[in-house]
Amino acid sequence: MSDRPKRTRRYVLAERPATPTGPLDDSVLRYEDDVPVPRLEAGQVLVKVEWMSLDVATRGWMNDTRSYVAPAPLVSPVAQQGQDGRFHLRRSRGPLR
Repeated sequence: MSDRPKRTRRYVLAERPATPTGPLDDSVLRYEDDVPVPRLEAGQVLVKVEWMSLDVATRGWMNDTRSYVAPAPLVSPVAQQGQDGRFHLRRSRGPLR
């Protein structure tokens, strides 16, 4: 689609928290407000998120400790639940998975 965004915003996990619980130092999360949107590969979908949920489990994912999910990788976008508005799709053969 021609109106696919070229730039986006995101929070990345810049460093691990100093403690497993409690408030975060300002250096833990880094806000990036001008990030290129990667080109979609076959079978990928790009979703514009309208509403975001901040799950309390996210705090645990920031730590480098054993949990029910793997720790979030450093310098990667922070995963969250969201509600979509518009999306762009690059089809491949067969159904999307």
